[in-house]
Amino acid sequence: MANLSEVVSAAVAEAIEPGGSGLPEGFDAAAFEAATADLLEHLSLVTRTLAAQQVAGSRGMRACNVLTLMGQVSVYRKYVPGSGRPESPVFSGCRGRATQSARKAVSRCGATLGSMQEASQTIE
Repeated sequence: MANLSEVVSAAVAEAIEPGGSGLPEGFDAAAFEAATADLLEHLSLVTRTLAAQQVAGSRGMRACNVLTLMGQVSVYRKYVPGSGRPESPVFSGCRGRATQSARKAVSRCGATLGSMQEASQTIE
């Protein structure tokens, strides 16, 4: 999870070079992309930590992708054979493998563009 750190370090190194003209062009976009990647990785690690907690009868973890406002994130949950889908704090507010904020963004995009098909293509 060093994406943002690497982007900032490279930008600072470039900015302090003799004759440097400050932060490089596109720094804000690169920093945003790196911060997003770090956040998604962190969210995935948090769910993995929650799923790793011991529960009687559990047989490891299962992963699925959930659409968040920041993008797709791998979410982990405990697997307990024969118990159905376990309740997990990670899935609170999720429906159809999308968070409430992601669903709102898709709906807003569909209303703005005129169709959900255009919204889906835009978001991908």
